[in-house]
Amino acid sequence: MTKQSEINETMNKTSNNTEALIKHQVANDLETYLADFPKVSLGLNEITHKSGLSGRSLARYLKQQSTPQATGLIKLYKVLTDSDTDSDLKIRLPSIILSRIAPFLSDNEVLASGKVFSISTNKEFLSNKAFRYIYMSTACYFLTKERIGFLFGQSGEITLTQMIENDIVKIEKNGRIVSGNKRLILDADAFQLMAVELIQNHFHPKRTGSLGENIYRYHIESVDLDTYNELLKIDQDSSRAKIELLKQKGKSGDIPYWSIDVADNFLQTPLYPDTDMGVLQ
Repeated sequence: MTKQSEINETMNKTSNNTEALIKHQVANDLETYLADFPKVSLGLNEITHKSGLSGRSLARYLKQQSTPQATGLIKLYKVLTDSDTDSDLKIRLPSIILSRIAPFLSDNEVLASGKVFSISTNKEFLSNKAFRYIYMSTACYFLTKERIGFLFGQSGEITLTQMIENDIVKIEKNGRIVSGNKRLILDADAFQLMAVELIQNHFHPKRTGSLGENIYRYHIESVDLDTYNELLKIDQDSSRAKIELLKQKGKSGDIPYWSIDVADNFLQTPLYPDTDMGVLQ
């Protein structure tokens, strides 16, 4: 065997291994996304609608029978990570996928070395207490690197460094850690954990009385399907109104604010188990 043949054979083995890793990553991320749907077909239909990829292709990716081309990977992962722009997509991609499609994105600069927070960010949020604390605290507290080191030691400092490298947080000149340009897309499990920690550690029941500094409320009723959908729409509109208010200039200040919007039913099965249409579609 000639030297060139040996080189070609090595390159082919490397290429085949990379393809296998990409197949595995795509299938794993698809399974993670589809786990939130009562039926796999419903999730595949949503991905098809949002990405333009065929249902047949998605089924093959799920079974690791084929690998999407770079353009297909971009379309797929923009749905899986809920990314509107290439810049948002890069921060959320698994490293093996990023290495394949980086040259095809609008900004070809690969992210700094170290852990890339992506669709697996939810796992990081669920498993890393320092990550959760830093991400939630930077929104409203005067958080410093020294405080992170005091609370979490070296592991917290490592987590902080990784978050800074990936533009999730940044440090201002006065030493305060603030939110970076990247925002995380948290799934329901991560959101639930965040909500529990906020209520357990930061809710002040005594201040709901005469002080009136905070509020709490709950609604438990028995309603028909149309009313249920209307109530969810009201909750959705309220959340959007808060977002629009906070986007306005001059609204930032020194008072920390947090609220949680949760609506659910006590049913063990989906309201729409046998159709492609669901609530708030």
